[in-house]
Amino acid sequence: VPKNFEFSEFKKGLVSIQTMPLCPGCQKGGGRDGCEIRECVTEKRIRDCSECSQSENCSHRELLDKMRKGALEAGLMLKIDITDPKKLITNWSSDLRTKWPMELLFSED
Repeated sequence: VPKNFEFSEFKKGLVSIQTMPLCPGCQKGGGRDGCEIRECVTEKRIRDCSECSQSENCSHRELLDKMRKGALEAGLMLKIDITDPKKLITNWSSDLRTKWPMELLFSED
């Protein structure tokens, strides 16, 4: 750790993050009101854009790319083209183990 690292400030940040509510996801009321993407996946009866068969010609592509870019810049992991949930979790877990090999991973089935 660098000599000028402020553990007390870091701890305050962690406490602040713990008090933040988790996003329920756009399908459960999270996100902005009137989201075009939420309306689209609801109409198509799919869970998210990664399940859409028309993703190449999506009229929401620019908005979706902007949202994904922001999420990636914030350090979030994205589900983009993998529609098999088990494969997604396997890939995600592998990525996390590579980034933090000494940490434990828990998942709910």
